[in-house]
Amino acid sequence: DDESKRRADDLGRRMFMNLDSHVDTKVEPAKADHSTLHFHRQNIPPCAALLTLANHVVDDIPGLDDLACLRKNPFGEFARVEGNLRDAEGCYLYYDTKNGKWVRPGKVAGSGSNPKGMGQRNKEHCDEASQARRNSLGVVHFVSVQGQ
Repeated sequence: DDESKRRADDLGRRMFMNLDSHVDTKVEPAKADHSTLHFHRQNIPPCAALLTLANHVVDDIPGLDDLACLRKNPFGEFARVEGNLRDAEGCYLYYDTKNGKWVRPGKVAGSGSNPKGMGQRNKEHCDEASQARRNSLGVVHFVSVQGQ
């Protein structure tokens, strides 16, 4: 529909603006013509369309400041990491409900004889979080609710 097209166009414009800003501020001039940047630029329109169709984008992009997170609070919109997805590699996100934005705490990848997927990394996080730890003052604390 026309509203989805408008939202995808708004997102595409913002993604182009963000890429231009990234290149201007972070990329060495000698690498500003790199093929990966061309690939990224060429794929902004289809990515913007897919993100909009999947309802992963906030509704009012033009009304946001330049640094605002464009991802929508997604509860119910993303696939759970289970089944075949447990072996997937990539970055993982969590939604900070207090500040209303996404946080990317890390990524997971394996190589060679040590392939590691999201499911394995999640298990490692849970195991580590449940272990008692001493902070610099010697106070024992637990990161997870289950460890308390």
